[in-house]
Amino acid sequence: MQSGVNIILRRRVVTICVLIVISLAAILVSVFDVLASVVLEAWILFAVLFAEFLNVKRIDDGNNTLVHAKSRTLSSRENKVLSRLADDLSNQAIANDLFWPEKRVQAYVEGLCTKLGAPTRNDLVKLAYQKGLLKKANDWFASTASV
Repeated sequence: MQSGVNIILRRRVVTICVLIVISLAAILVSVFDVLASVVLEAWILFAVLFAEFLNVKRIDDGNNTLVHAKSRTLSSRENKVLSRLADDLSNQAIANDLFWPEKRVQAYVEGLCTKLGAPTRNDLVKLAYQKGLLKKANDWFASTASV
C-alpha cells in the first residue's frame, strides 16, 4: 500500500512541479513581452526625437529659437516679399508692386515670420540680414565690384 501511496504522492508532486514550471515560464514570457514592448516603444520614441532633432536648426539670435531646416532656403516669391519688407513697404504697397491681393502678401509675411522664427516684421528683416537671406546695398556693390 505504501508504494501505491508513494506513487500517487510522487505524481502529485511532479504535477505540482510541472504546473509551477509552466507558471514561471508564463510569467517570464509576460515579463519579457512587457520588457520587449517597453524597449520597442523607447526605441521608437528615440528615433522620432532624433529625426525631429535632425530637422531642426538653432539660430543664434539670443532667444535660442528653433527653426526647421527647410527654412534655410526661401522661394522666389518669399524673397520678393522679404526684399520689399526690407525696403519698409506696407502690405498694401507690396501687393500693389507685385500685383497680388493684400491678403496673399499678409499670408506670405506670416509664413516668413513662422519659417524664420521672427515674432514681428522688424525682427524678420533683422533675422534675414543676420542669416544672409538679405544683403545690404553696400554688400551687393562690394560683391559685384570684385567680379
